[in-house]
Amino acid sequence: MTGPGVLHHHISHCRPRSMAFQVLFGYNTTSEGYYYANDQVFDQSLCFETCKELHDLQLAGKPAVLKKKFTVLQNNWWGIVGGWEVEWVVLYLAKSTNFESQLPEETQSKINEGDSGPFANFPIYKTEMQNGAGDAIGLTTEQVNLLAAQGEWSVLENAPLFTELLS
Repeated sequence: MTGPGVLHHHISHCRPRSMAFQVLFGYNTTSEGYYYANDQVFDQSLCFETCKELHDLQLAGKPAVLKKKFTVLQNNWWGIVGGWEVEWVVLYLAKSTNFESQLPEETQSKINEGDSGPFANFPIYKTEMQNGAGDAIGLTTEQVNLLAAQGEWSVLENAPLFTELLS
């Protein structure tokens, strides 16, 4: 895929659950109920490649974890002085087939039940009404444990990135 659609295609893989990620690059600055117009701290040209790398990791079944170094832009609204570099590890919550393939078959089966199963929307659970109107903001113990297990696995699979960043 080439042309202007490429940028939209890869950036769309960082949506809609990651509006707060895209706004760091000056994209998606307004959305119903949110206002991010003052939140850009990285050059827009970096968003495409970052989203593409995250998407490629997800397609490969791996955890969507990247170590990046970006130059920070000046942001007068937040009082951020630009021109310096920040090194960070992005752990992007996304489906990982490698993780899921290591789960017990019973758990895999429940994930594969999709919207009708106990792990509907995994790993991107709804922030409201995940388990119906009777439980406005709650997740079940099983949902939380599965999400925590994927988070732990994602960090352990990328331990050298985190170790280097924090040393």
